[in-house]
Amino acid sequence: IFLFIISHRHPQQVQLDREDYRKVLDRFQSKEYTMENITTFHIISNVIRKKDRERWEKLREEVLIRNNKFNNLIWKLSESEDISTKKALLEVFPIHPYTAFLATGISRFIGSTERSIFKFLYDEEKGFLKFIREYPSEEEYFLTPDYLWDFFLEDFSGSPSEKVSSVIEKYKIFIKEIEKKGEPYVAIFKGILLLNILKSYIEIGGVSSGNPYLPSEENIRAMFVGTRYEKYLDEVLRYIDERGYIPRTPDGLFLVSLVNLPPRELEEEIRSLRSDYENITKALKEEQREELLEHLKSNVLRELDVEIYWAGSKDYDLRRKLRNDFTRPYSLHMAVFIAKNKDEILNAESNIKKITEE
Repeated sequence: IFLFIISHRHPQQVQLDREDYRKVLDRFQSKEYTMENITTFHIISNVIRKKDRERWEKLREEVLIRNNKFNNLIWKLSESEDISTKKALLEVFPIHPYTAFLATGISRFIGSTERSIFKFLYDEEKGFLKFIREYPSEEEYFLTPDYLWDFFLEDFSGSPSEKVSSVIEKYKIFIKEIEKKGEPYVAIFKGILLLNILKSYIEIGGVSSGNPYLPSEENIRAMFVGTRYEKYLDEVLRYIDERGYIPRTPDGLFLVSLVNLPPRELEEEIRSLRSDYENITKALKEEQREELLEHLKSNVLRELDVEIYWAGSKDYDLRRKLRNDFTRPYSLHMAVFIAKNKDEILNAESNIKKITEE
């Protein structure tokens, strides 16, 4: 007997506690059928009524099409799509192309695609109608991703995902301090958090930092290209990193961590653990070591002293250990080298050659 459930909602969109959520994922195999990006862009552009089409096209030409940064961005956001998708992204002006792209990602997890987008477009308090009432102005022409954060924050807060919860918690803890720095700081901070939310929903393993849903410095800058916030990006990113609100990783990502340790302490702990286990012999459990030694000695009739060494040891360190470990002249001495990779094997061979030639 098979049970088929057809729904416009993903389990992540339903108010379930974490235990029930895991049970659903364990017991059902999900197959998704999502609306294509171009369809979503058409929905957005058709809802935006251009009362004066000629004036709208002139303004779009001036602030968007003539800006090479936007041309590069649109190609990036639609690189796997055909030319019609690129044209559709131009039709959503004055919504920023990156905002429209992120809206398609959000809509796949927050309600049905059409209803969530229409709700945002017609909302007067936090959505598109609020933006149109206050903008465009000579200073700002684009609806930026922070509007999406404000509108969907309540939906995000109801997610059972621990990753999403950690992002929301980060917002609650630091938003008051960031608000003191001004609107550009708030908008960019919300944009970074939004990328972290989308990353938690969308599998992005093993891809480059150029993936549009990854909270990389490249993507954060692209979210605000051509806006009045663009000139503040350097100082805001530096501030958020140095204050530890969302520290920048060595590869340029502003990732919200699930752990409670301060990020820099966490990096120190990771370095310490990496150093500990760089020597592969430390990963051997005592019973594994004993079993290996017993196996090596099992077919040897004379006295045998066996020691296990890391193949990546320095020559001077290995020389000292050999001198201290093998002190019985009447026994057979056996040194066993364990390596993680070919480089360590070559290192051991080189060290052995040096020592035996002395």
